[in-house]
Amino acid sequence: MLLCSQVSTGFGAGQARQIIGIMHGGRTQPYDCGRQVSMSDPLVTYLEDHKAGAGVAISLLKKMKAESQDESLSQFAANILAGVEEDEETLQNIANKIGSGSNMIKEATAWLGEKASRVKLGAGMSGDFGTFEALEFLALGVQGKLHLWYALEVVAVTDARLRGIDFKTLIARAEEQYSKVEDRRLALAAIALRPTKA
Repeated sequence: MLLCSQVSTGFGAGQARQIIGIMHGGRTQPYDCGRQVSMSDPLVTYLEDHKAGAGVAISLLKKMKAESQDESLSQFAANILAGVEEDEETLQNIANKIGSGSNMIKEATAWLGEKASRVKLGAGMSGDFGTFEALEFLALGVQGKLHLWYALEVVAVTDARLRGIDFKTLIARAEEQYSKVEDRRLALAAIALRPTKA
């Protein structure tokens, strides 16, 4: 069964139960996690993990697009965001096809993703170091997505639920996204990591 560990990263078990309870129907009492959907299928668990990661990346990119004082960075974030949202939709379609998760779980992961992006960006979004760290976070996330597509392409050989999906195109898009994010990150590295004046 999927228990509260699905949303417990960064929170205590009791806090995770309270979070789910608050979100589920507006209750302020801890939710009965034992009533959630079965996650005995490892593929379901794997997809849910990546859906949560996609939610964090989307929240981060939206914040970068809206709050960056650098117009070129804002446009860059908008371009990457479009592809990431398209990939997230593809991932959701795959999850729906195999019967992954429930609306409550999707809402919980999205909620936590928004909170995580705020913590990551903090008040330093306008600074070079904050932007550098955000780009590094995104680069690592895109790498994770690339490895997801690699793995699912292999699994599709023996799992009919994944057949008919163009993993080659998904892999190529992830490689392009990573190249763009990494190029931008490295271009900023010398400025972001230089010593500050005393």
